[in-house]
Amino acid sequence: MILQIPEIQQYWRASVDELVADTDVIYHQAAQAGVRKSIEQPKKVNQFNVDGTVNILEAARNHDIKRVVVASSSSVYGKPQYLPYDEDHPTTPVSPYGVSKLATEQYARVYNEVYGLPTVSLRYFTVYGPRMRPNVTSSPPFTMGRMSPSFECILYRRSLVGI
Repeated sequence: MILQIPEIQQYWRASVDELVADTDVIYHQAAQAGVRKSIEQPKKVNQFNVDGTVNILEAARNHDIKRVVVASSSSVYGKPQYLPYDEDHPTTPVSPYGVSKLATEQYARVYNEVYGLPTVSLRYFTVYGPRMRPNVTSSPPFTMGRMSPSFECILYRRSLVGI
């Protein structure tokens, strides 16, 4: 049997609902990444990133999850108006990918304000790790198993960051 798109979406929603049933915290890191891919397939990126996030948030709301941590992206900023970026920097994405990640942040905020679901969005910049895209990473944040001084500075800039 071949599932049509609406049937796949219904199956996926049911699977997410089952997976979060006995969960306390959800770290939602899944996405269709890539600015170039989003320009080629904006509808697909929106479906994966925005619809997928709403499905996660709905499942979390239905199961009284304690917190949802959503992966966002520095792509929400678009062209920098000043550097370094901070939380007050305007968000004017220049790609469908950036728009989709900004939408996920806004959905997380709204689910917190309207439904009381504790959420936080983390705006990742260049991700470094085993599944990174080598064509976008200029230098790793970790060297020889220790943090580089610039990464330590970012970590310890504030005395307390609650998630």
